[in-house]
Amino acid sequence: MKIQDIIFILIFAFLLYKRKPEWFVLAGIISFAGAIPFYSLWVFFTAQRLVEFGFLLLVVAVLLFAFKKQYH
Repeated sequence: MKIQDIIFILIFAFLLYKRKPEWFVLAGIISFAGAIPFYSLWVFFTAQRLVEFGFLLLVVAVLLFAFKKQYH
């Protein structure tokens, strides 16, 4: 487990605690934006992980939006 994985788990746990879908979307976009410099530097493993993290964050945001709208 690398440092970016540990940081992601901590951020993900904090975001799950807050349960604000907007924050998940923002974190996902920041993750995608952070992957761009790594791709340009040919650091593919870290860039790929950041894209995967961004995708997971956006999926959770969509699920939170759906459940929030369904039960309110």
